[in-house]
Amino acid sequence: MNEVILIGNLTRDIDVRYTQSNKAVGQFCLAINNGKDAQGNDKPADFINCVIWENQAENMQKYTKKGSTVAVKGRIRNDNYEDESGNKKYRTYVLVSRVMFLKSPNGTPLPSEPDYLNSAENTAGSAENSADPFASFGEEIALSDDDLPF
Repeated sequence: MNEVILIGNLTRDIDVRYTQSNKAVGQFCLAINNGKDAQGNDKPADFINCVIWENQAENMQKYTKKGSTVAVKGRIRNDNYEDESGNKKYRTYVLVSRVMFLKSPNGTPLPSEPDYLNSAENTAGSAENSADPFASFGEEIALSDDDLPF
């Protein structure tokens, strides 16, 4: 299994570029805090390069900037290529499949959560969750066993 979930702060604004087929691809770096050591000193942060595609890259460009706190989910990816001198170069990064905006650096409003994130597991016991989700679909139709095709 190759899955990673990270929470960190953007070290710079996301760099969004477009492919020849006009697909957005964004690159950014996350600084991951590693807490404190036994003496109470900050442990060195980890800096993780990330790549994100299409609408999510454009949304990050719109709603985040250097210092924003985000959560990302994705997988670790390794690429290799040859530079101009013929030397083989390797690159490891997180290929992001999902991003969640957690906090902006200066209090700028973030987009609200989409409705699908407010699932039953996240809102268990709420009044909204106990309401009939099909109430707006019209009148109830009574079916007998003879009406069913199986």
